[in-house]
Amino acid sequence: MSQKQFLKEIENNLPSPVYYLYAKDSFLLKNAVDRIRVLVPEERREFNVMIYDIDSAPPVHTILDVLNTPGFFGEKKMVILRNMQTMKKKESKVLFSYLDNPSSGSVFVMLSLKPPDKGMKEKFKGGVKVLSLDMKAQEIKTWLTELARQRGVVITSDAIALLMATAGTDMGVLYEETEKAALLGKSKVEINDISELIHGSATYTVFSLADALVTKDRVKVFRIYSAMRDSLDPFAVIGAINWKYAELSKRSSRRKGYFSEVFRCLSEADRRLKTSGGEYPVEDLFIRLLQI
Repeated sequence: MSQKQFLKEIENNLPSPVYYLYAKDSFLLKNAVDRIRVLVPEERREFNVMIYDIDSAPPVHTILDVLNTPGFFGEKKMVILRNMQTMKKKESKVLFSYLDNPSSGSVFVMLSLKPPDKGMKEKFKGGVKVLSLDMKAQEIKTWLTELARQRGVVITSDAIALLMATAGTDMGVLYEETEKAALLGKSKVEINDISELIHGSATYTVFSLADALVTKDRVKVFRIYSAMRDSLDPFAVIGAINWKYAELSKRSSRRKGYFSEVFRCLSEADRRLKTSGGEYPVEDLFIRLLQI
């Protein structure tokens, strides 16, 4: 729940002198930077918000000088250092000397795509607030619901489930698709709205495809897929079909083991797509599902 902790820290204007924020998804780190920048009035950000990247940053001693220089207008200076996971040990040793006596006039935020290693954890004890920004599935759902609410839109749980099934956990994509949904001009966004947003409002949709698979209409399955194939992301197709079968499993009385076989086939197709294991994984998936 560190994402919530981070938001509380933001609400309190980042009271700690040093933070180490990490996440597997770079979008979450970018979003954290945006939230930190907003803490400083726009007209004074040029003077009081300094953002560096390890790959192009000035020498570590220069960053230490910036940290130890008071901010303008009597405000705290926000110093952000990206990509800590690529910093060399020699440089980190110099940088971490700052932790022994951090400036009261600065907030130092380190960003990383990896959690702190054992050596860092020892050095950070008591002086650095370490927070993971990664979110579990339920937290992502809550985040998307709140994102839509902030834009004056209610998005249903089914709509969010479909969005996550097709976009996965890529936070940048989820953010963009939710933003698009909020711009549809509707006060309530439902599952059909998300379907059209992702797959368009053509005659055939991925739902038509899923329905044909469920009813084992082989001819219709390949007719629909042929019409949609050039405009669809195969991962989105598998995600949406997975969602459709998951919904069906909640109320279906099909034979025992049916859905286990279905989800095994979907998982295998997803793996093959990610590893380029074999030709035509989507078409092969359809054949397997039709045979179950």
